[in-house]
Amino acid sequence: MTTDTPQKKILFAFANPQGKDFDDIKPDTEYSEIEEAKKIHDRLYLYDLCRLESSDIKNFRRFCTDLQPDILHFSGHGWYDGKKLFFKDSSTHEAHAVKTRVFANFFEYLRQDLKCVFLNSCFSMAQAKLISKEIPYVVAMSSDVSTDMAIDFAREFYTMLFRQDDFKDSFRSALNQTEMIDAAKSEIPVIFCDGKECTDADLAPGIGNIEKILAEKKRARDVLAKKSAERDVLRRELRRVSSNAEGLEFFWNRRTDLCIKVGATVLQEEDRIEQLDLAANLSGIMLHIHDGVLTDDYSDIEHFPFETTGFSNEVYRKSIVLMMQHLSKTMTNMQGWKELKACAEKILRNLN
Repeated sequence: MTTDTPQKKILFAFANPQGKDFDDIKPDTEYSEIEEAKKIHDRLYLYDLCRLESSDIKNFRRFCTDLQPDILHFSGHGWYDGKKLFFKDSSTHEAHAVKTRVFANFFEYLRQDLKCVFLNSCFSMAQAKLISKEIPYVVAMSSDVSTDMAIDFAREFYTMLFRQDDFKDSFRSALNQTEMIDAAKSEIPVIFCDGKECTDADLAPGIGNIEKILAEKKRARDVLAKKSAERDVLRRELRRVSSNAEGLEFFWNRRTDLCIKVGATVLQEEDRIEQLDLAANLSGIMLHIHDGVLTDDYSDIEHFPFETTGFSNEVYRKSIVLMMQHLSKTMTNMQGWKELKACAEKILRNLN
């Protein structure tokens, strides 16, 4: 099951030159770890993972400009003074040094599409600082980092990104893993946001004050009518500051699987295409319920256009009842359950 949100492209690039000064960074292992995380956690197919096999300078530039990725992951080698990083010479396979400022200047031409750069290489903080003037989020390593730590950090970062679609949350989760394994190394990873290095305060989650919450809800009513990608980002932001965050998050994450299950049950005598068609429509209904509770705006709940969606009101009534029965087994004690249930009951009254 996919969403109507355009997939975000991740380009995995690496430079693993030969030479006595460079350890093997195990790019195949790192890519496999990220790929496995995507298979397990990108359940809504929000991301498209691509790999650049040969990261000499020409290929690197060509792929970045042709693919126009949303995220660029670069696994490679930096130098202890932070003044250069290394590509592999296409003819000799030896290291080819590129100065930090020259490398950072290239991102001026990618800023229209690129949202995040992950420099998984030693001493890459200087590059990150310059790149962050063009790109909203840049992750880097401030000093020497072992290959195993670099791979583990990347795996955890993308695991959370595929689940939450938030760069700060993903970095914070990967950093927490590092702290749990070896607290001394937790100072190595850094993230820059909009041109400055993020502090602990910048990364700390918070619900904000009531004025901010009300402002976010007003913004939701104005923006939720725009394209789906923007709406989904806004929903995630609002769930974090909602007093019903627990229930809304569970409701949202269960939406796809539950709709498929209910569609197959209610239309068990029909073919799979009909069942999935119903599931897609049920997902839209759950979206209306979710947004009603999220924004405290229930004006659309009783006017959902069931007559134009291809199934009878009786089919929808049975489906909604069954969905809420499934959810009640887990959500009864969650914040937001009463509000979500009340929204569903409004729709049911309209179907009778």
